[in-house]
Amino acid sequence: MQLSDDFLMNLALGNRCIIYDFGANKEVPRAIWQGLEFVKFVLYEKWFGHTYRFSGRMATAGKYMQDVYDRLSPKTIKKLDYFLQFLSTDFLRLESVTGSTSNDGNYNLWRKTLWEVEE
Repeated sequence: MQLSDDFLMNLALGNRCIIYDFGANKEVPRAIWQGLEFVKFVLYEKWFGHTYRFSGRMATAGKYMQDVYDRLSPKTIKKLDYFLQFLSTDFLRLESVTGSTSNDGNYNLWRKTLWEVEE
């Protein structure tokens, strides 16, 4: 339910969405290997009508994720259904860039980095 409307609209339109997550001394943070994979699972099931196949650490999580999907609130389902009318792609262009950092929590560094990218 907490995925932003802007994010969902961009995915529905087929725009490339990249999630950046550099974890504290972790190459691939849990938010990516579990959370983002669940987002893909839900959207492929809801928007494209087929089951997303997990790989890697999540290879055996299909039944669990299906159980979680089956318990999504009616409000969440309604939100996802709304974006179906804008669906103009056959697949999600959802990617991640991850890595390990020893600068977790160094907000001045990340703020400066973001401002440099925006210039």
